[in-house]
Amino acid sequence: MKNNYFSNIRLDLIKLITKNQINNALELGGGDFDTLKHVVEKFNCNGVGLDIRIPENTERITFYQCDLDNIETNNFSFNQKFDLIIAGDVLEHTIYPDKICRYLQGVLDENGIFILSVPNIRSIRAFYWIFVAGIFPREPNGLFDKTHRSWFTYKNMRDILEESGFEIINYKPLGRLQKLFFGKKTIFSEFLALQHCFVVKKATL
Repeated sequence: MKNNYFSNIRLDLIKLITKNQINNALELGGGDFDTLKHVVEKFNCNGVGLDIRIPENTERITFYQCDLDNIETNNFSFNQKFDLIIAGDVLEHTIYPDKICRYLQGVLDENGIFILSVPNIRSIRAFYWIFVAGIFPREPNGLFDKTHRSWFTYKNMRDILEESGFEIINYKPLGRLQKLFFGKKTIFSEFLALQHCFVVKKATL
């Protein structure tokens, strides 16, 4: 049986793909890479996966073992740039998310998109546990996953993306409470959303 922590098709992210055709897709920190496998099958494209933990090889997907915090030091044999990059709940597990985003900007095709999600540390859940209960939980997964090394508000992640040379083309706050507003950004999003989801492209000069 698969470990559910590493096995999960991120259909919420796949729904945000605006391109009708994908040729080369890259996923970071995909665990068992079920999301990438789904994309490869759906778009009949080639896939590349980067993670510290490598699953068994899969047809049309090439895997590279990689410490994402040192991603810029790896000379991967990419023969092409990517028209789709996905990082679903990955950057919070790294120390240098800004460095990773700058690297990804360099391997993204001029007409490609980068879709990512990160937990929202400004969530009302964080407010309750830190300011009411007086503790910072350390949990197996979720907002307070004990393996998280970076934390983000909407503005934090937006600034990292823009400073890395990206332009935001779509933003979607995710979470059960946020669904009350049909997934749209409102003045309450930073407090109700459990995750920030961005779709970005290379910024135009």
